[in-house]
Amino acid sequence: MFAFFYTLALSLLYVAAIPFLVPAVLRGKYRQAIPARFFLWHNPPLPEGGIWFHVCSLGEARALHSLVKRFDPSEVRMTATTQTGFDAVSRMAPGRSGYLPFEPLIPFWSRAHKVLVVMEAELWYLLFRVAKKKGAKTILVNARISDRSWPRYRRFGWLYRRIFKAVDLYTPRLRPIARDWRLSARQMCA
Repeated sequence: MFAFFYTLALSLLYVAAIPFLVPAVLRGKYRQAIPARFFLWHNPPLPEGGIWFHVCSLGEARALHSLVKRFDPSEVRMTATTQTGFDAVSRMAPGRSGYLPFEPLIPFWSRAHKVLVVMEAELWYLLFRVAKKKGAKTILVNARISDRSWPRYRRFGWLYRRIFKAVDLYTPRLRPIARDWRLSARQMCA
């Protein structure tokens, strides 16, 4: 029931945002990203199967590069949120990469994969939920909750609890933070 109302609310937000998205497309910076993410323009679904890696931007793509290159290239699928992230993942997984669509489009765009690996704090409810429903194991790599962002996680605990329940494995950024992350995730899921 939650997923239905969450998707409905985001869909209404999506429709309301269209008048603001169109002018943003006309500006150079978003000319490729907005049509791909919000209208699936030149953004076909990733090939089914394999390991789906998702990053937000260039920095996360660079950080994930050493992990990605350990896998058979035919198994790697990648998405990004930003233009620079997309450029990087396109070089790492040519022909098997794209932009992550706006959340209400994910259920229609996504295919079944073996594993979903999400970098850092790209915590999208429908991304994890849809991947799990389609049979993927889910991993949050380089997970982090800073002292500054902790109040926001607590404020939206009703949402993060649902996201964290869909994550099979957390790998925190630094060993000293690992204990804090597990404690935070446990608190959020309690």
